[in-house]
Amino acid sequence: MPWNRVLTKAVLACLLCPRPGVADDSGFQERAQRLATLRADLEQIESDLQAERETQRNELRALAAQEEELGLLIRKERIRLQTLEKQRDRKVEERASRDNQSARLVGVITDAVGILETVVAKSLPFHIEDRLKDLEDIRRDLESGQSSPETAASRLWQFVEDELKLCSESGLDQQVVEVDGKRQLVDTARLGMVVMYYRAADGTLGYTVPTADGFRFEPILSEAGRSAVVLLFESLKKQIRTGRFDLPLELTVVKEGRR
Repeated sequence: MPWNRVLTKAVLACLLCPRPGVADDSGFQERAQRLATLRADLEQIESDLQAERETQRNELRALAAQEEELGLLIRKERIRLQTLEKQRDRKVEERASRDNQSARLVGVITDAVGILETVVAKSLPFHIEDRLKDLEDIRRDLESGQSSPETAASRLWQFVEDELKLCSESGLDQQVVEVDGKRQLVDTARLGMVVMYYRAADGTLGYTVPTADGFRFEPILSEAGRSAVVLLFESLKKQIRTGRFDLPLELTVVKEGRR
């Protein structure tokens, strides 16, 4: 039996049982009134308790639902964390593999730049300083980390393609050349990477002569040779690139000291 009902009966028993020697109707009514008040208070307390119990049950049910939802979220997060850890491990392995490949590629590119520098230094003296600087820039950016090995390889391949393009093209240009120990700006007519003719401001004409260390510039003294070179300059200026040209040409390596 609920404790509030037991308490109600006890209070009623005390109030209804008259004290010995007292028979006062007014006292009985007063007790009855107090009993009614106490009973109303008890009923209100019981109602409040019931409401509090219901509120607590609802809160417990809500907490249980939240606990279940949180448990589900935790399980999902654990699965997601495991997936991310696997992806991280795979990325670390891929990065290590790329780093190893990049390290090997750095050595290959550096060796290739060195080989090309040697080739360019001994090639036809067409803007050699600029071409060597391009190679030096590739090496410097690679060693400093400004360029990745892949970028450096792409730049080096573009340099090689430009060199091959020079071999198949002919045209007019200007550059500084050294003739008899003097550096001067001259007009040049280049035929691929085989030979290059120059024309100075004072009318001096000359051409490249291969040597053991590369090329040097030699003046053209014969009238036939000078006339042929002048005709070549005029033809290239007019975009005439076909036909026969009898030009002075030295293809064999000339020993140093020979004039």
